[in-house]
Amino acid sequence: MKLLELALLVVICSISAARSARGGAPDTLIPFIIIPCSTGSRLEARLTNKPSAYAWCPRNSDGWFNLYVPQPEEIVPPHVYCVGENLKMFYNETSGVYDNFPGVEVRVPDYGNTTAVEYLTPPDKTPLYHDLINMLVSLGYERGVNLRAAPYDWRLGANGFNASFAQLQALVEETYAINNNTRVVLHSFSLGGPYIHLFLTDFVSQAWKDKYIQRLISISGAFSGSTIAIMASLFERSANLPWYVPKELVTTMIESLGEAYWMLPDSSLFGDEVFLTTPDRNYTTYDFVQMYVDAKRPVPAAMVEAMLPYKSAVTPPGVDIVCVYGYNVSTPVLVVTNTSLTDPKAGYSVINGDGDNCVMRRGLELCDTWAGLQPQPAKSMPIANMQHGDGLYNPLALRLVLQTLGL
Repeated sequence: MKLLELALLVVICSISAARSARGGAPDTLIPFIIIPCSTGSRLEARLTNKPSAYAWCPRNSDGWFNLYVPQPEEIVPPHVYCVGENLKMFYNETSGVYDNFPGVEVRVPDYGNTTAVEYLTPPDKTPLYHDLINMLVSLGYERGVNLRAAPYDWRLGANGFNASFAQLQALVEETYAINNNTRVVLHSFSLGGPYIHLFLTDFVSQAWKDKYIQRLISISGAFSGSTIAIMASLFERSANLPWYVPKELVTTMIESLGEAYWMLPDSSLFGDEVFLTTPDRNYTTYDFVQMYVDAKRPVPAAMVEAMLPYKSAVTPPGVDIVCVYGYNVSTPVLVVTNTSLTDPKAGYSVINGDGDNCVMRRGLELCDTWAGLQPQPAKSMPIANMQHGDGLYNPLALRLVLQTLGL
């Protein structure tokens, strides 16, 4: 038996024992909506007369096909070039609109159901939320009724989510209605944290939140951004890439995505703290636009500037929230380069601090800040040595989810 399966079995058995001790399951299961992480929503694409720099890449497709996590035959050359090209976006500096690569349509399939988050490669490969969902189903939940998901196009930046926020609002209201007007629990992971935080602080009213939302459970919430965003968007990526994946292809694709700039460290929390040191100057959170100007990257500079009004991590969400996160794991806090930012091959080194290996601890502890800024409860649940990506599988984190649901 795999370690993860054993952990899930232990959690389910302990919850079942607790149920028996208190007289069985609750009469009503609290509706549960998953807000996934970056790359945690399955994306589909359709091609129509697509121009390509690569002669072997298809110009047309028979219909919709899985975009982000490729089928096994697509992860080797030459198909990897086609995948990177299809994922690429173009940002219109005048209108602030994100466009897909010409000839490429992108959609999130089966919105509201769990299919777009259980497996990233259908029908049953690259599992993500499958184990959590199966655990809830084993305890009485029903997919599409009181167990739902709100996937989104994670390539966008904070200024590109209005359409998906409207979908999310409608999904919450529908889920509330079909479950006897029972308020909903939201479950976010990683990038899903800032995504749902932006929805709660900028898109819906306090009256709406009071009516429809019972609680938000944040797992490894990247509310304050990450130093890794600087590394990913400013320097050539080479870590964790198979030998046959061109670094330039990945770097160019990442540079085109609004997400990369939305996840820069948040100025409302970190202020004038330095995150990049070069031979010429230091860059704080207030200097990120200039950082890309100095790197001769005007489009990223425009994206960063457009998202400045959305950098408000310290604003409380206005709902009951529990933040589950790891700490005591080495995490990048400062990037240092000894070469010019205009050098496409510029190298860098990293100074680490405390966090979950992706998000710095100060950002993970935002629940403690919010506790003093809102009347609703805000509670931190730190788990020592839990890495960022383990929050969906950690037994303590899973137990907390079930306890929140009264199971």
